[in-house]
Amino acid sequence: MRIAIEGMDGCGKTTVSKILVERLGYQYVDKPFKFLFENLNIDESQLKDLEWKLYETEDEALLTLFYGMGLLYGTRCNHNQNIIYDRHFVSNYYWHGDEETTPLHKELIRFNVNQKS
Repeated sequence: MRIAIEGMDGCGKTTVSKILVERLGYQYVDKPFKFLFENLNIDESQLKDLEWKLYETEDEALLTLFYGMGLLYGTRCNHNQNIIYDRHFVSNYYWHGDEETTPLHKELIRFNVNQKS
């Protein structure tokens, strides 16, 4: 099972997530895109460099796809894991959603909802 905790910065997402992890015995994931890149053997500093390079482009479509790939990987792979996500698709849309990227977000969600288990 996957549970996503969404909300504004500072509202207690991490606190609630960690309480649920402790009580339910689920895995805690604060950045779902790390799933994908850890499996590609990209270390934390390389991942941070990539993330900042993408932010420097100021291209919301690239950022949408970057985070969206990690979200899809996290939800479509490792089906036997129970995970609490500290942010997920809603946060991706909040931070990167605009007229151009809305179709990308809709497709990411469609692929996630229509996943085969």
